[in-house]
Amino acid sequence: MCYDHLGGRLAVGLHDALLERGAVVAREGLSGEVGYELTSAGRLWLEELGVGLPERGGRRPLVRHCVDWSERRHHLAGALGAALARWTLDRRWTIRATAGRAVVVTDEGRHALRERLGVDA
Repeated sequence: MCYDHLGGRLAVGLHDALLERGAVVAREGLSGEVGYELTSAGRLWLEELGVGLPERGGRRPLVRHCVDWSERRHHLAGALGAALARWTLDRRWTIRATAGRAVVVTDEGRHALRERLGVDA
């Protein structure tokens, strides 16, 4: 875990899968910083999958990136990142390790993530 969202290889895989599907798109800001935006089609698809997304206009950014310290690549943070973490934990596709911040992908999770998102966990 990275704060309240997933980190590591799984999080990077989810990031890449959402970008490849067009659920999330990268946008370059005025300062050259990359930001992300959830598309309307992406919101609908994630809601159909059962990912509990907050309503628009909350206090917290819906999507932002976080650089993963172990993978040295972006993963998704913000309300979407937290929702994806809850989604995998609630379905027991991931479980928290007994110590530290690690999560373990279950056999069911490995299969479900591959089938639903194309993520090899």
